[in-house]
Amino acid sequence: MSLEVQSASTSPSAWIPVARGRAAARAVFWGIPAFLAALGANLTLERVNLSPSGISSRLVDVSLGAVGLLLVVAAIGCVIPAVRWLGLTVWPGRVGVWADPRELCLRLGPFGTRRYPAAELVVRYPYELDDGEEGFEAFLPEEEQQRLLLPHIRHRGETEALHELILRLAPGNEERIAAALRPVIERWRLTCEPRDPTR
Repeated sequence: MSLEVQSASTSPSAWIPVARGRAAARAVFWGIPAFLAALGANLTLERVNLSPSGISSRLVDVSLGAVGLLLVVAAIGCVIPAVRWLGLTVWPGRVGVWADPRELCLRLGPFGTRRYPAAELVVRYPYELDDGEEGFEAFLPEEEQQRLLLPHIRHRGETEALHELILRLAPGNEERIAAALRPVIERWRLTCEPRDPTR
């Protein structure tokens, strides 16, 4: 998959498609425990016999039933994200990340479309973060950070960092993604909020 970048000085923009192979891998990641939990629930509930008999224990049967129901809940909890990731894999329309000076837009098919105005984003490189927030990347020279890394991107309406979501969905390595988004990021940094809205 190729990244589409338009770096015109007046209005730079970038389109980064979802790596459908990664989405498929996440569908499998969630699908395996869903299958195992469903199989365990079936095997457990088959052994439950709530009718009184001399060879069964009501307490044991109730306990098995409770375990079986917990496994059913676990299976449902895993199959929902598995189906959504599978849906993203086979989604017929374009899915990916659109960025321009006005907004960041995540078009994620079954996960919905999320729009974030550029003025509401907090965009910071590790060297700009407070002590304790940055990782080992903060020890890189500033120029290296801007060349190799996607900056931390946050929005007050999201608990998850947007740059982490982009890296999880996009094809290629971080340096390539950062290069594609750099012209837009430079514009964002001129208009984004001056401080972290999560504080």
